[in-house]
Amino acid sequence: MECKESRELVLTDYLDGEMDERKKVSLEEHLSRCVECKEFAMEAKRIGKELFSGAAKAEPPEYLWGRIKSLVLAEAGEKKSAAVDIIGRLKGIFSIPKPVFAAAVIIILIFAVGTAIRVGINSQKALELRIQDQIGYFDYLPGASTDPAADENGSFGTQVEQYFL
Repeated sequence: MECKESRELVLTDYLDGEMDERKKVSLEEHLSRCVECKEFAMEAKRIGKELFSGAAKAEPPEYLWGRIKSLVLAEAGEKKSAAVDIIGRLKGIFSIPKPVFAAAVIIILIFAVGTAIRVGINSQKALELRIQDQIGYFDYLPGASTDPAADENGSFGTQVEQYFL
């Protein structure tokens, strides 16, 4: 640890007793090796005691403590990370009882399967209608036969076919 960092820690958390154990051990190790920083810490502690030794203890009114407490609690609530807040809100939205969720999934599956079957049936009907339309078209051609087995060669007997054969 460097002297600059140790002096900053002495003035902030160390003298207040608010430093976590890992940093405290590291700082005390530095203070045991560095005479200048140790003197700095002792001087800061002495000045802090002198400043408040002659001060009278003031008792704030009760309503002030209530306001302070509510502000501290509000600030602590605001310090939650955005991710934790979003996850909490999503849990609230998606906290649907399991039977309701299961029923919704079953209804959606039934709808999806019904739609798929209906589309398949409609596709089959559309294909059959298209085939019927084509057969009807070939019936209108002069000399055309809808039965390929009518000719031993599998010919439809159209003029175009006869021209090329």
